[in-house]
Parts: sequence; structure tokens; C-alpha cells
Amino acid sequence: MILDGRTYLPGRYMGYATGMNSADIVRNPVDSTAAFNYDAHTVIFTRGGSTCMEDGVLRRMDVAPIDASGRIRVPARYFGDAFGCRVSCDQSTREVLLSRK
Repeated sequence: MILDGRTYLPGRYMGYATGMNSADIVRNPVDSTAAFNYDAHTVIFTRGGSTCMEDGVLRRMDVAPIDASGRIRVPARYFGDAFGCRVSCDQSTREVLLSRK
């Protein structure tokens, strides 16, 4: 989903694309968070929040994760940066590419 020039993707699928498995991804519908645990890092996104928690440190974001069809969609750039991935976009195919550095 592209909104205001930013790409949002379901966090679970970005997690899978970067090597996580289901156990590494925890969604809490009560507090609208999605936590990702991988490679000794934990990142928590909150739907509608302008910050994320990276290894216990609050990080400000200029866009907030959104809810679409019952899924938390997170900004691809912040997810990739948090896990040390290269994030690039191919405008011609409208693809977001995440790759490990």
C-alpha cells in the first residue's frame, strides 16, 4: 500500500522476507502492537504511533504504522533500517526490495 508517497507493507511478510519465522513475530491486538525479534534485535511498532521501540530505545518516525484489513502495515523504510537491511524501490514495477547488508 502506498500512501502519501510512503510504502506500507504487512509486517509479517517483511519479517518472512528478511528471514524471520512465525515465532519471531508477535502481534498483540489488545495494544495494537507488532513485535519483531530477530538476530538479537527486538523492534516494536504500534498502530498509529509516531515512534517505534528498537532494542528498548524509542525512535521517532515521520509516519505511523496503519491498520488495513485487520493487519498492521508498517513503513518499509523503518522496518528495513531497524534490521540493518538495504531498502530500495523499483518505481517501474512498484516493488520494494529488502536485502540484508
